[in-house]
Amino acid sequence: MTKNTEKHVGFNNRLAAIVGWPVIKVFHLLEFPLAAIQRRVGIKHMPWIFLFPNLAFFGIFVVIPLFINFAFSLTGGAFPRKSCVYRN
Repeated sequence: MTKNTEKHVGFNNRLAAIVGWPVIKVFHLLEFPLAAIQRRVGIKHMPWIFLFPNLAFFGIFVVIPLFINFAFSLTGGAFPRKSCVYRN
């Protein structure tokens, strides 16, 4: 290897270390809680831990409104409504 190539490789390693440092710190912060969850639920059920937030979001903003619209279509929007007007 020439000296110029060695300098270039050294610079790339330092740059990767500087840019990668925040990412490594974030991964180290996530390691402890995820390891505790993995011990509790087991490695077989870990994909469900990662899918749960997405499934909850999908259920709240897609599935529930779908059922509400389906109910409105069957009843013509005639759900009993409570009045918000206060009577004296």
